Amino acid sequence: GNRDVHVVASSNARLRLRDAVREELNHWTKHRSCAEVVRRVNRITRGWSNYYHYGNCTRVFGHQQRWVQNRLRRWLWRKYDCKHGHFSFFHDARLLGQYHLWPLPLTAPWRR
Repeated sequence: GNRDVHVVASSNARLRLRDAVREELNHWTKHRSCAEVVRRVNRITRGWSNYYHYGNCTRVFGHQQRWVQNRLRRWLWRKYDCKHGHFSFFHDARLLGQYHLWPLPLTAPWRR
């Protein structure tokens, strides 16, 4: 028969997402504007998500989401030479609201 092929984000695929995000969020990019960097990160995560969303569990996407948020949080913290804790200052709501970080979809596509 003619079956649908479900693409599952292997550990390699997850590493590729992280490597791509790492390239945008490292100490060489601290001079860039937050808006530009977040736009680039959003493009990466949105593309990755569109490719892998159908066959994947929300747990994988949740892990990736937390990793991306923590990476951005650390980048912002270094960019602004912050003295306060990065989790309390750059909390999730601020990353998603003020900085417009795109959240990975955490529900299965057929549940929308």
